[in-house]
This record gives sequence, C-alpha cells and structure tokens, in this order.
Amino acid sequence: MAFRTNAAMIAATILAVAAALFSAPSLTATAEAEESLTELARDVANLRERLDKAKKELRASDKDAAKASSSLEETETSLRVAEQELTTAKRSGRRANSVAQTAATTEQDTAKLAAATRSEMVQLIREAYVHGSANAELVAFVDFAAQGPQVLNVLASHNVASQRIETSVLSRVADTADDAQNAANKADGARNKMVSAAVRLDRAQDDIRRLKDQRESNIKVARRTGRDNKAATAKYEQIEQRFTKAQETFRNRLDSSGGSIGEIGSRPDSPAGNKAQLVWDILIAEGFSPESAAGILGNLQQESNIDPTLLQSGGPGTGLAQWSRGGRWDNGPNSLLAFAGSRGLDPWSAVTQTRFMIYEMESVIGSFDLPRFKKSKDIIESTVYFHDIYERSADSSAFVSEVRGSYALNWYQALAGKKGSGR
Repeated sequence: MAFRTNAAMIAATILAVAAALFSAPSLTATAEAEESLTELARDVANLRERLDKAKKELRASDKDAAKASSSLEETETSLRVAEQELTTAKRSGRRANSVAQTAATTEQDTAKLAAATRSEMVQLIREAYVHGSANAELVAFVDFAAQGPQVLNVLASHNVASQRIETSVLSRVADTADDAQNAANKADGARNKMVSAAVRLDRAQDDIRRLKDQRESNIKVARRTGRDNKAATAKYEQIEQRFTKAQETFRNRLDSSGGSIGEIGSRPDSPAGNKAQLVWDILIAEGFSPESAAGILGNLQQESNIDPTLLQSGGPGTGLAQWSRGGRWDNGPNSLLAFAGSRGLDPWSAVTQTRFMIYEMESVIGSFDLPRFKKSKDIIESTVYFHDIYERSADSSAFVSEVRGSYALNWYQALAGKKGSGR
C-alpha cells in the first residue's frame, strides 16, 4: 500500500515539517518523552561518530607504531649483518696483509738470487774472453746477462762460449729470472687483494656508522609512535566507555518510551503526525548511516507520511511501513503486535514501530543484509534496496527511484543538513 499524494507537494512540505519538528514546543507527556529520547539518541549518534573517528585514528596509530617497530627491527638486523661483515673484513684484511708481506719478502729474495746468478754468469764470461778478438762474443754474453735467455741462440753460435760456460749456469740464470718474475706477479696480486680488503673494511665501517645513526632515528620514531598509540588507545577507550554508557541509557529509555500495550481498537483518536525526526534519530543512534536512514524515510513518506497511526483507506496497511493487518501487523510470532506485546509496548508508538523495523531487518527478513545497508553511502541505492527487500510494494522501479528517492533526498537535506546525492 502507498500513501499517495502529489509528489511535488510532499517534497515542498518536507522542509516545513522538519522545521516544525525542530521548533515545536513539547505540549504533552508523550512529546516530552519523545524529545528526551531524541536528545539521548543524538548523544549516542554524536558519540558513535566520535568513536568511529577515534577508531580510525587508533588504526592509523597502530599501523604507524607497527611500521616504526618493523623498521627498527629491520635496522637492527641489518646492523648485526654489518657487524658480522666488519669482523670478516678485518680478518680478511689481516690475512691479506700477511700474504702481501710474505709475497714481498719472496719477491725480494728471488730478485736477489736472480741478480746473483746473473753476476756469476758475467764473471764466467769475463774469464772466458780475455783478449780483444773475443769482443763480439763478449758483447753477446753481456747482452745475455742483462736481457736473459732470449739471447741464448746468439750465445750458442759461439763455440768458445759453449765450451767455457756450463749449461747448468745458463739454466740457473733462466730459472732464477722466471722465479723472480713469478714472485713479482704474486706480490702484485697480494697487494691488490690487500687494497681490496682495505676498501671492504672501509665500506663495512661506513655501513656500521650509517646503520647506527639510522637505528637512533628509528628508536626516536618508535618512541614517538608508541606514545601516540598509547594516547590514541586511551582516547578510544574513554570515548568507548562514554558511548557504551550513553547507548545503554538510550536503550533503557527506548524500552520505556513505547507506552503501554494496546490493541488494534485502541488506535489513538487523532493522528500522531509526521514522526520523521524521531524515526531518524533512533535509526542514527542505532548505527544507520544518514544515507540509509534517509532511504528508509523516503519509503515511509510514500507509505504513511511517516505517521505510525495511519490506516490504509480501504486496505489492510497499518502504521509507518503499512504492515498488513492479517499479516506482518498482527499474524504470527514475528508480527508487530507480538513484538510489542512481548515487550509491553504500545504498537501505535513510532518508537515501537521503528524498533520493530530494525528487528525485522535484523532477524526476520533473511535476505536483508543489515550490516551492509547500515553502511550505505548512496541515498537512492538505499531507498531502492529498502523498498525491494523490505517494503516490496507494487510500485515500479522507476517510481521507487524517482518519487521515493526524491523524498529520501529531501529528508536527507532536512535532517542531515546536507545536500543529498544519489546514483
């Protein structure tokens, strides 16, 4: 069933109704009770918003503290590795220095031995060539003594030299020259390794200094984020305690604000009027987003003008959501009357009916995803979802989006104080 009237007229009067809700004085006990409940609901909603903000801050603080701790741990690990590398570099440097010293000594010894062998060769040459006719041969031998084995072919062409100079001496000259060259090569290699070891040691020492500085910086960050995290935790716990207490007070008042139990025949003589503000405050206090609450109000506007006492003309529709008499209103253990009766509440109260709507969304209509719906940030999407899963009227999808959606947008603007938007 739908409470139908001109859509433009309703849209134009919503703001006026909302203004009246804000400004109307409390003339009756019921109005006073509703206003008190509304104040409590707003306290709960405000604390919920602050709690959500504190929770986000705490999560961010947890993340920062964990990151700082992880960075410090990584730096400590890197520092331990660097210290091990420093120890290895020192050991390698000492070993390279020792090898280089040994190689240098060997280089010197073999060079001396090669020089002595060449001197011996020169002496033999002088003894073999004692007159001027042997000058050419003498030159060849001197070249050999100075240049090494490469002139042996020249020397071998001289019969006198071959006879006077023993082959073993020639061989020793060649061998000692080779030994000296090999020793020189090894000494060069050892010196290069010593230089590399020194570079490695310097690099390891630089890494140690850098990582120690980084560790000090990480320690400071970890201490700061730890303090911030402690403060964020304390703030969250403080707000949580206040929220829990306010929510408990609100729900206790909610339990006592439904009036006394009534029957279908005890419907109030006069209409209750539009209860949009009261329904909105209860929904927001119960954790519905402003967008999802506006989506509900858009549907209730179409159904009943948000009047909990409205009866469908010529039909079974009753109350805010126009629950059918013979159905969800009064038939079965999950009906509104059963819900109100088990709790000693007045079924005609907007408070009772709003609580019943939440009860159905949460526990009766299995396909209704209440956690997801509560978090909705799209007004039109919320309006369509509530209609399709909860109301299930015969209205077309276009009508739901355009008419019920426009009511929802207007209520959002009136009660959330923001310009609504949808798909």
